[in-house]
Amino acid sequence: METYRSAIAEVTRLGIRGGSLRLFFGASDAAVATGEWDWALAEMQAILATDPDREDRAATLSKVVELYALRGEDPAAELAEFEALVSGATDPLLASGTHWVRGAVA
Repeated sequence: METYRSAIAEVTRLGIRGGSLRLFFGASDAAVATGEWDWALAEMQAILATDPDREDRAATLSKVVELYALRGEDPAAELAEFEALVSGATDPLLASGTHWVRGAVA
C-alpha cells in the first residue's frame, strides 16, 4: 500500500492524477485486500468528483459499490448509476463488470 500511496501522491503533485486512474484502481484492489477500505473509498469518491468519462466513471463506481457492500452499507444508488452507464455496452470488459459488481453486492 505504501508504494501505491507514494505513486498517487506523485501523480497528484505532477497534476496528472486524472490520467492515472488505473493506478488508483490497482490501489483500490490492494486496499480491499488489506482492509484499508476507508482510504480506498475516499480516493474513489475523489475521482467521481472530477466527473470522469463514462468508462472511468463506471469503473470507479464498481469499486465504490464493492467497498460499500464490504462495509455493509447500501450501494443501491451507485449500483443503479453503474448499471445505467454500462447498459447496452458493447465493450466486453465494461459489460463483464456488471457481473463483478452484482457479485460484490450479493
